[in-house]
Amino acid sequence: MNSSKLSKERSNALFCYVMLGITCVSLVELCTGGKFGYYFRANTTGTFMDLFESIILNKSFGGKPGIYPPVPDLVYKCLAHMVDFSFIDSSLSVLEQGSQLRADISGAVYIMCHILYFVLPFFVMLLVSINGSLKKKIAYALLLSLSGIVFWSLERGNCIIYAFLFSFLFVFLYSLGDRKSANLAYFCLALAASIKLYPAIFGVVLLEKRDWKGAMVCFAEFVGLYVVAFFCCGYSFRYFGGNFFNVLAWGEGKQLSAYSYSLKNLILIGDAIVRKLSILPFALNTRLLIRLAQIVCMLLCLWVYHDTRRYWEKLFCLSLLCIYIPSISYQYALLFLMIPLVYFLNEKDVGPFDGFYDVAFAVFVSLLVIPVQFPIKITLVVHQLLLLAM
Repeated sequence: MNSSKLSKERSNALFCYVMLGITCVSLVELCTGGKFGYYFRANTTGTFMDLFESIILNKSFGGKPGIYPPVPDLVYKCLAHMVDFSFIDSSLSVLEQGSQLRADISGAVYIMCHILYFVLPFFVMLLVSINGSLKKKIAYALLLSLSGIVFWSLERGNCIIYAFLFSFLFVFLYSLGDRKSANLAYFCLALAASIKLYPAIFGVVLLEKRDWKGAMVCFAEFVGLYVVAFFCCGYSFRYFGGNFFNVLAWGEGKQLSAYSYSLKNLILIGDAIVRKLSILPFALNTRLLIRLAQIVCMLLCLWVYHDTRRYWEKLFCLSLLCIYIPSISYQYALLFLMIPLVYFLNEKDVGPFDGFYDVAFAVFVSLLVIPVQFPIKITLVVHQLLLLAM
């Protein structure tokens, strides 16, 4: 066995040991009086609410589009038409109506399907995309599919998990190199972008390969999915342009959040600190700073993407944009780090900082890694520092 292979095995072992160590510490904390509310949302009325609120808001066809693209809206409308809403008090808030739906047997079925239709495909994709022996494949597939970031993302019930799933499938299929896989990869990327717009950034992979035809096919499929779903939802054409820009959510996320990883939220936090401490004699133009930060971040990531030769680092740059650029980017956005992580584990050569990357990735995905309810929201601070360092 050559030294490079041996070093890579040690690197992968470090990732596993750190991840398992943090998980054991978290479980010990739970078993000695900790609460799951420290790790997830303390307000239990909001559990799975991204799913149930979306179904409540899409009880009927037509009306005005919301903040989601029409493809997930269409799915929510179909799910809503499987339920008799007579037991739900329509005078209540959307959150309270969602809680009533969650308490019904139909809500339990939705939850089971929501978990099963993500975890099973994700587990299978990990099995086929991770290199090595069957034992290694199963070990990593179990470790990652049962990781803390997957738990948190499932508990939110947000459709981003499927945008991530199709983005991951695109990267894997396109890397196979054959025409049939590439054609399926184009559709996967178009579908991911039609669920959440920002996975379209993975189209940079097509541009780097100068696959102009593939990029055009992918764009045409995205437009087709968007337009067909829009009119299937019964939306009026006058909402079409407004819906597209609303989905970009430039106006969302105006309030500070202890859960958001977006550049917009970081700028707002910085502005709040400046105003609180009266550091500057004038008010900051946060809107301009947010735009500048997003542009600079995109240019830096694309420059590093072009400059680096390691494939996982290229994917990390694109995943980082999926986390930083959206105005609302909660912890479930960290799912996109699973894509570069898989290719990092597959990397044959060992870099000088791979030990640090092992620890950083382990911190991001560990089961119940660090409570999100600490007074200073230490999870967000630790994660942001690691993202910047990586």
